[in-house]
Amino acid sequence: MAKSIFRVIPICLSLLLLSGSMSAFAGNLANFPVPDLSQEDLPAECYGILTDEYSIFYTQDETGAVTMGQDSLADLQSLLQDEQEMQKVIQDKAVAQGKSVTCFEVTQTISRVKKELRPALALQSVTNLPSVQLPAPMSDTVATLHNFTQQLSSERCDEATSTSPGYSRTHIKRRLGYVWNWDYTPLWTLTDTVGITWSQEMRARTGDDEVLFVYMVRGRQELPVNSPVTALTALESSTGDNAYSREIDTDRGLQKNYDIRSKFKYNGKDYVTTSHLGLFSVIVVAENSDLKNIPITYNGRYFHKMVVPALTISLGKDLNIGGSVAWAYAAPTTLVRGFYYFDN
Repeated sequence: MAKSIFRVIPICLSLLLLSGSMSAFAGNLANFPVPDLSQEDLPAECYGILTDEYSIFYTQDETGAVTMGQDSLADLQSLLQDEQEMQKVIQDKAVAQGKSVTCFEVTQTISRVKKELRPALALQSVTNLPSVQLPAPMSDTVATLHNFTQQLSSERCDEATSTSPGYSRTHIKRRLGYVWNWDYTPLWTLTDTVGITWSQEMRARTGDDEVLFVYMVRGRQELPVNSPVTALTALESSTGDNAYSREIDTDRGLQKNYDIRSKFKYNGKDYVTTSHLGLFSVIVVAENSDLKNIPITYNGRYFHKMVVPALTISLGKDLNIGGSVAWAYAAPTTLVRGFYYFDN
């Protein structure tokens, strides 16, 4: 187990040490798309503001300008009117990063964010455009709010493992790694899902040396309230068959369903989760007897399962009106990357 972890951690150690458009997804990852995209125009990393009520995801270009979908814009406009939720986002992010923040500082931040993002409130949805852009001067303000990040990468594997030989010009072998970080204490802690898929030609190796899932949490001690004592621990570390769920064609991708936690125990003490960090990786291989330098695209995505309140009406003699719940998924924009067989 330790051997597998320390082999793949260098891919994305920088993100694991860090303390968008919204899309509803009602099924499983069997419908997870594998687009045929060119290698020259890959999207930027995805950031977002993910809470129990709002799902705002966006990307930033080299100038800092923010691009987000219409649904994310609508949620951003609603969040800016929800002072209580903005306060929670700001406080949770500060705690997750080990910073102390006073109520006065939170109020000041909310006031500044609302002032600088006031133009975003005036934007109207344009049905002919799939996304909207916020100019670069607003980017720093959005960045102060974002509490969700994701990254996707790959690296060539030259060494042999228990079920496959090492890289050669006729045997292509790469490790795909997807990592995420969410600075928030969710009210609903249900089953979330992460997935990696890839285009044709590659196939997964699913032995203990090939698939890895790690779910880590950072949190503050529950008592006393606002305790500065924090801890970072892994709640799940699994390899091989235990590291993925079997609801997807393993020749096209892998997924992992896992239960996120709002609280955890560490050294016998109770902690409140302030940050969720994860790594999902898989080795993919392909035979290449013709020595063709074939292009491959691969995707990574995170799905957060939320409880959505719904109003129900009971047509009894009293015409009772009651509340019920439904399930929905908040998902950031799919990250898409690519490589050629002979890339390093």
